[in-house]
This record gives sequence, C-alpha cells and structure tokens, in this order.
Amino acid sequence: MINLIKCELIRFFKSKYFLVLAILAGSFALAVPLLELALKTAVTKVVELYGTPATIEFSAFSRMLGAMSPSALFGLLLPVLASVILAQDFRNGTVRTKIICGTPKSKIYLADYIAALIFITALMFGYGILSLLFSLMFFPPFPETVIVGTYVGNIFLNLLFAVISYIFVSSVILLVVMVFRTQGLSILMYIVFTFALQFVGSMISTIIETIKIYETNMDDVITFLSVFNWINPFYLMQTIGYSAFDTPLIISNIVTPLVFAVGNYFLGYLAFVKKDIK
Repeated sequence: MINLIKCELIRFFKSKYFLVLAILAGSFALAVPLLELALKTAVTKVVELYGTPATIEFSAFSRMLGAMSPSALFGLLLPVLASVILAQDFRNGTVRTKIICGTPKSKIYLADYIAALIFITALMFGYGILSLLFSLMFFPPFPETVIVGTYVGNIFLNLLFAVISYIFVSSVILLVVMVFRTQGLSILMYIVFTFALQFVGSMISTIIETIKIYETNMDDVITFLSVFNWINPFYLMQTIGYSAFDTPLIISNIVTPLVFAVGNYFLGYLAFVKKDIK
C-alpha cells in the first residue's frame, strides 16, 4: 500500500501540471500582494484627501490565510488540474494495468485519494508560505487593530479549517473523476458544483445581512437560513480567513466538510467498483 501511494505521489509531482501549478503559485504569491499594495496606496490617498476613515487593513498573515482558501483563484485551479492528473489513469489505461497485476480496487482508490490529498495540501501550504514571505516585504505581520495573541489563535483555527476543506475537496475531485472518468467532464462538474453552491451560499448570506439591518425580531428566520450555509461545504470554504468565528460556524467548518468527505469517498468508491475498467 505504501509503495502504491509513493507511485501515485511520484505521478502527481512529476506531472507537467505540477510545474504549471508551481509557476502559478509563485506568480500569484507575488502579484496579489503587489495589487494589495496598490490598493493600500489608493486608500491612503483617499483618506488624506477626504478624511474618511480607512476600513481595509493589510497584513502578511491575513494574505496567507486568504491565499490558502480553496475558494480563492489558486484554490480553484489546483483541484481542477489535480482532477486532470487523476483522470489520466483512465485515459492511459494505468488503472486497468494495476487491476490486472492483482492490486485490489480498494487499495487503488485509497492510494489515489491519499496522493491527491497530500498533493493539494502540500501545494496550498506552499502557496500560503510564499504569499506570507512576499507579503512581509510590503505589510506588517498582523493587522494593526488586533490583539496579537488572539489573532495567532485565529490563524491556527483557520489552518485547521483549511486542512479539513482540502480533505473535502480531494473527495470531490475523486468522486467526479470516478463517475465521469474523462478530464473534460470532471473539470466541468467540479467547477459547476463549486460556483453554483458558493453562489447560493453568498446569496443566503446577503439575505441574512439585509434582514439584520432592516428587520428586527427575526432571529428564527436568520437561524433557519443560516442552517443552509452551515451544511454547505462549498460556502464554508469562503469563511477561511475570517478574523472571528461564532460557535455554529466553528462546528460547521469542522463537521460539515468531514461528513461530506466521507460520503463522497464511498460514493466514488462505489462508482469505481461498479463500472467496468476499459
């Protein structure tokens, strides 16, 4: 089993897509802080001209957490290319060869999942560290208005949520690959699921905020609507990087992605076992 996982990891990290992702990670890690620096400069000039209070704070660790969110641009591209690498096994007939050699399907599937999870986690953390290092060139480590001790605790909480999200994301790409088994459809379905459910979550969040501003005594309605976001793992990805979490959001960020990851894992395994390998 260990040798099988090693082979899968070698396949991931020797793929040409790994080089593409590494170049993108380095480019984004430098470009985004530069764009934020330009935005900070513009905000500073507006404050100087009009005396309006600045509402945006920039810091290196905040940029790192934002970079590591699966809902960010790199966080979307990485699973897409990882699914392409996974689907190559079917296109090249490698899966069939493994089965002919006597490797159980359960081990093949588990090795694919572990390799995809390690690959995604390693690249996301690498991108986060690069973003932190480049951001330290332009911004202070922490936002100026926060208590450092509390903020550091929040960083570790966000990192925990990020890792749990990667567990979920890996299960999703494995599921779509096992169901569709082609690179194009796998990519399309992952993007559709991600954008559709994130859009639904954002709309519900907007409705909740509107109700809070313009209506009173509607706590039950707010709680009812919030439940739909608490059980939406694609929406919860967008909360990574928050500066504060209430108890329901903490619980949902842990429980919801893990529950869906387990469900996706077994659905993908059933799809892998039931379909003939050509």
